[in-house]
Amino acid sequence: MSKRVETEIDVDAPDGVPTALRFSSGASYSVAVIDTWVETGIWWHGESPKRFYRLEGTRTASKGLFVVYRDEVSGAWHLYRVFD
Repeated sequence: MSKRVETEIDVDAPDGVPTALRFSSGASYSVAVIDTWVETGIWWHGESPKRFYRLEGTRTASKGLFVVYRDEVSGAWHLYRVFD
């Protein structure tokens, strides 16, 4: 199961590749990239292209699977989906 979230998130991304996620709750995960892809968005409605990353995150005694994306125009990072 997964939950669509669609909220901004703090991402450590040296060289543009995510290495850590920091949530507003204070939780943080070290992440490894599983997959990446680009979606053009609904460009005819002015939507920006987005680079998506499927990430496996680890935090002390727990793991998580996340999808985040970076808006290619604004540079903002968004948490898109969280998997159970």
